[in-house]
Amino acid sequence: MFNFKRFIALGVVSTMVLGSSLTAFASDLTSGTATSGVTGDGVNEGGNVDTDVYKVQVPTDAAIKATVWYTIDKVGWIKETNAARYASEMADGFEIDDSSNLLFKNLNDAGKVAKMSNTSDALKITNVGTMPVDLVISGEFGTVTGDAVTSGATSIDAVEAAKALYLEMFTNDVEKKSLSGTAATITTAGKSSQDLYKIGWDSENTTYTYAIPAADAGKASSVDVYFRGAFSKDGATTKTTGTGADATTTALATPGIKLIFTATKPEATVKSAYAVWEGTSLWIGADAENGLPDTEKDVSAIKVDGKTLSISSVKSGKDGWVELTWEDIYKKYGFTEEPEDWAPQVVQITINSKTYIADIH
Repeated sequence: MFNFKRFIALGVVSTMVLGSSLTAFASDLTSGTATSGVTGDGVNEGGNVDTDVYKVQVPTDAAIKATVWYTIDKVGWIKETNAARYASEMADGFEIDDSSNLLFKNLNDAGKVAKMSNTSDALKITNVGTMPVDLVISGEFGTVTGDAVTSGATSIDAVEAAKALYLEMFTNDVEKKSLSGTAATITTAGKSSQDLYKIGWDSENTTYTYAIPAADAGKASSVDVYFRGAFSKDGATTKTTGTGADATTTALATPGIKLIFTATKPEATVKSAYAVWEGTSLWIGADAENGLPDTEKDVSAIKVDGKTLSISSVKSGKDGWVELTWEDIYKKYGFTEEPEDWAPQVVQITINSKTYIADIH
């Protein structure tokens, strides 16, 4: 027979247990005018973390000095002695460029000199921020004490005719500037590293983080700066004063290289945009899906890697997309034909007094 009384008892017990659990989430109002209220907390996840990161890494003073150091070896002392003067710095099997008498030190991964040649190692300017930046690289001869070697050559090929020193700085052979006593500048841009950033949680400091993981640090965008030079085999490296027994010969000073890096953060009013290659054209839009607003208005300025292009290069595209041709861009950089190993990094465009900047994908 079904035990109805036992079923009722179990039902009462279950109800009491459920009732007691609900009591923890309830309070009693015993009067029609009684009130009960409290304000709960709201949390802005990651609201204290700045995701607009402006950070550019430039070489240390020590790295610059080591990289731009050079020597004039007109007579061939280094070659004849197998670089004995610098033996403690040399790697096993190091080489000397026999075609040049102006030599920079080229280091291996261990920091030893693997070669001496007429071209320096690269100095890297790395944009580890989340926004593109304008870069200006300025180089010139440093001041010297006393008389210096003649430095009037206009190119490497012209050093013999000028009987002089020639030095130049360049970025990936795209743009080069001759050095002199007056500052020469290269204007370019650094692509952002936003795609490398990851969101994380710092349990020790109980906060979100927004940073490039250590494993990806070497993937950040950089601009490489090099120096190259030559000295005439007939160029003077000494100066003689007096005659006969009173003659005195002294070495002429060799000018060092002074280098300044300047990075400029985009103005707060500059808006992020999107730029992508399609065929032989660079297309600029608001994002991957949408064109720019106001494209029916006149474009007042356009820059690619910091270099201003003619407004006539700009074409209004479909649905607000703006088009630049590859030919117009590379010719602005002095190429007469399409370069094989260079592509611009950043484009900036101003339309209807609004400026947009974009990494080029």
